[in-house]
Amino acid sequence: FGMMYTLGGAALWLVDGHVRVDVFYAKWSRRGRAGADIITSVISYIFILGILISGWQLFAQGLDRAYLPEWLALGYNMDLSQTEWQIQYWPIKFAIPFGAFLVALMGVSRFVKDVQTFRHFSEVDGGQ
Repeated sequence: FGMMYTLGGAALWLVDGHVRVDVFYAKWSRRGRAGADIITSVISYIFILGILISGWQLFAQGLDRAYLPEWLALGYNMDLSQTEWQIQYWPIKFAIPFGAFLVALMGVSRFVKDVQTFRHFSEVDGGQ
């Protein structure tokens, strides 16, 4: 399920669908909301970085050092399912750091937009 959350996070951020407590946020001006989004974005990057690093380590532990460079592979045998099919888990495990990267990329885009709104709010909203 980690793969679903990380890959869906960037899409959810794109449509501004993340959950907020609108008790105060909805009453603020556009500049105030942009300032709050800047602060919460910086905090969320800490968690995104944690998901990216731990997801990469999880992915790299499933790769074999005998076949891949040492900087990439941390494991000693390919991570295979214990069924008769012997399905490799690395593509699914790779989706976690990839999804975290997409969330970070979308977060940078939103951060730049929020900074521009915060700096130029009087030009955008007419000073509201």
